[in-house]
Amino acid sequence: MSFSTPKLTLMIGRMVAVPAPASLMSALRRAQVTNTDSGPSGFQLEFQVKRGSSPLDYDVVTQGLLAPFNRVVLMVTLSTIPTVIMDGLITRIELHPRQGNQPDTMVVTGEDISVAMDLEEKTMPFPAMSDFMIADLIMAEYAMYGIIPMALPTTINLSSDPLDYTIQQPGITDRAFLNKLAARNGYVFQIIPGPAPMVNTGYFGPPRRIGVPQAALTVNELPVSNVNSLSFSYDALAPTTVVGLVQDSLETDMDIPIAALLPLRVPPMAAMPAILANVPNIRISLLDPEGMDPIQAETVAQSMVDRSTDNVLTATGELDVLRYGSVLSAPGLVGVRGAGYGHDGLYYVQQVTHEIKPESYTQQFTLTREGWGSTIPMVRP
Repeated sequence: MSFSTPKLTLMIGRMVAVPAPASLMSALRRAQVTNTDSGPSGFQLEFQVKRGSSPLDYDVVTQGLLAPFNRVVLMVTLSTIPTVIMDGLITRIELHPRQGNQPDTMVVTGEDISVAMDLEEKTMPFPAMSDFMIADLIMAEYAMYGIIPMALPTTINLSSDPLDYTIQQPGITDRAFLNKLAARNGYVFQIIPGPAPMVNTGYFGPPRRIGVPQAALTVNELPVSNVNSLSFSYDALAPTTVVGLVQDSLETDMDIPIAALLPLRVPPMAAMPAILANVPNIRISLLDPEGMDPIQAETVAQSMVDRSTDNVLTATGELDVLRYGSVLSAPGLVGVRGAGYGHDGLYYVQQVTHEIKPESYTQQFTLTREGWGSTIPMVRP
């Protein structure tokens, strides 16, 4: 599989991935990678296979590289700039023998290296630790996969007295536990590949809405339009406020009202956030505060409001990477222009899917924000 530009690099190995041999690269017909901020990212590679020097099996099988739990690193280089788009483990292998004029193919599927965190269910106490400390500790156990923990402080900081309250991992895997801790803080847990091969950031924190926006997505402005398609969807039922009562068992035993009414994501990306624009037609959810103190209850309520507004306005589409001029990355920020005031402006890049073939490189993308209207006067190219 050869590319004039961009160039695809495949690395593979048991624990340390090394550049794939030329014979394996020439057999590669398609690479698909999905990067997302919610749940594991994944990849799929399709190879055209044939009988090699051994008549007993296919050549790619006898090489022993396409084996379960082998490590796969995919990197694309565009205009001399390399971008690692996947560091993962093989979890599924399919063989499709020849049918009619179609060649024999082998399809290899896998997940990012967080799948190694999802193999063993555990019951584990974490005395005198806050949620972000637990996240750091768990991710540190997987340093052999090049994970650099990046856990941001959480509001839920429990008592230092382990006799008061101890967080328990309740018989679930490390990845499931990290996702549970992230959800109750309004956070995401994700593995971000790169910047170098076999180096990953284990991110535990709020959606990354701060940074330099990527090259703008442009529609309806020929000849500078750079997307193949783009559509928008507004979910008026998504925004939710949360109220409830929690007992102050540590101090007064009185019921304390809890209310989370507005999202606190920063920076705001919509001039008309739906949770305000849709008043009075806003959902009201009742918080179940069982086992929570007032601070924990307020944090969980706020996280529910934040997450409910994240995907009010969703933009989906496809771009050609060569026409766009760079690789759109998730998570991150990107500007949209040419779609009118209500839909132009900054968005959070929630997910991208890379579709790489010898003749093309396209990306499908999902962008989100909390409502209509641009918060900036102009989107930079």
